[in-house]
Amino acid sequence: MSLQGLERDNILTDNLEEIEKAALRAKDLVAQILTFARHTDENVAPIRIYPIINEALKFIRASIPSTIEIKTDIRRTAYVTADPTNVHQIVMNLCTNA
Repeated sequence: MSLQGLERDNILTDNLEEIEKAALRAKDLVAQILTFARHTDENVAPIRIYPIINEALKFIRASIPSTIEIKTDIRRTAYVTADPTNVHQIVMNLCTNA
């Protein structure tokens, strides 16, 4: 609604379009989180999280420019109780939506 009546080559138009894109990404992310929160899976077990996150980050790093650096600080021995597939998907979603 705020975009109506504004000239196309207006900085306000550009800013409003960026805000709209960010809001849509946030809406999609919230929907994914809610879907994940409602999902009960029988594959939940104690798992080492480091190798799963590391694997997901390999995929992400292969698809982003080399000028973008991803830093992690995860103990190699850290365990969580989760489904490995869900953890992988969460990391992918977080990086994609960042």
